[in-house]
Amino acid sequence: MKRKINLFIILMFCVQMAGAQDVRFRNYNDVLLEIYQRYDENKVDLKIPAELLRADIDLFVRTIEEIGVNPYINLSKDAFYKEIKTLKDGINRPLTRREVMLRFVPVVNDLRLSHTLVFIPWKIFEEKALYDKINGKYLPLDVKIEDNRLWIAKNYSQTRIPVGDEIIAINDATSKTIIDNLYRYAEGATKYSKLMDIQDSFPIELWWINDFKGPFKIKMKDAVYTLDGLTSIELMDLK
Repeated sequence: MKRKINLFIILMFCVQMAGAQDVRFRNYNDVLLEIYQRYDENKVDLKIPAELLRADIDLFVRTIEEIGVNPYINLSKDAFYKEIKTLKDGINRPLTRREVMLRFVPVVNDLRLSHTLVFIPWKIFEEKALYDKINGKYLPLDVKIEDNRLWIAKNYSQTRIPVGDEIIAINDATSKTIIDNLYRYAEGATKYSKLMDIQDSFPIELWWINDFKGPFKIKMKDAVYTLDGLTSIELMDLK
């Protein structure tokens, strides 16, 4: 019997097969739908024992080595094992799924494999409105990323803030610092696709990764604005 995976992780592998296709590989959307339907939001803050988390990490490493296609083509096995050891050594207490994902995802992304993905369940948190339950608010702005800088693409707030102008900092974190941090978690296979992933999911990633819950202090070149933020339902209604 296969041990149940405790981490909320989906590993997507493009496996090169010489023979017939393995019917056990299911449609990606079918897998996601099944997980959405059975996901228990009460487990969001559940602390998972450290030994189980470390065992899951070991299972991930064994899996990419057993069925992955040349997993160490971009990062040496020794370098990856060193990162894995540091990761596991740092897990010395129970962690929530979010806490362990924040540690785990950048390590996996260092492999730079387009066919291996750790999927952060943004959609579940949006649909279940879990963020609203902790009284959090999303940044009421759409952004555009150009030249590793942030620009306002659309403003959903009641505060009059110039669309098209550059954002210098959010909550005292520079735009470059924010982009560099979010980049470590982006799902794209190329630099461009990673930046587009950040751009498209910017408000929710600010919460998930930077823990920005509002209000938001937006520093522009000539002024500083304070935005109250919007709930997920309010934001979606305006988009």
